[in-house]
Amino acid sequence: MMMQSTRYKALLRSLFASVMQSELSASDLRLLAEELRRGRLGDELAYMVEEAASHFQDPIRETSSDLRALERLVKDKRLTKAAIQNIITSIDARSTAQEAATMRQILQEFLLSSSQRQLEKFKDIIASSGNTDPYLKGISERDK
Repeated sequence: MMMQSTRYKALLRSLFASVMQSELSASDLRLLAEELRRGRLGDELAYMVEEAASHFQDPIRETSSDLRALERLVKDKRLTKAAIQNIITSIDARSTAQEAATMRQILQEFLLSSSQRQLEKFKDIIASSGNTDPYLKGISERDK
């Protein structure tokens, strides 16, 4: 299973940063690089990560209802695709949505790759953007 490219890049940067923050010498770093290329280190590391992951449980996210809620929020605020991409980039600079992606695809990708804190920040920014007509706001809230 291939990881989504933005998540893969973030993971790679995180792993690299961890290695660079370690107190390995230059010769140890070269040995590590050699082991990664030709040795068993990749397999052993994969095994350790799988073992550790088996003790964790991802929070269950109701993506379909969350996606519908985000779509409704964006639609109510009448935000453009470019505005949404700018907001997402301001929250997560690593995010790189495809230019040809639909609004739904952009929101879905963000929903799948974001943390709960990033999602809440996104909702807060959208909720505070734009001035909604009080009359229209009353009508839309009455329908809910």
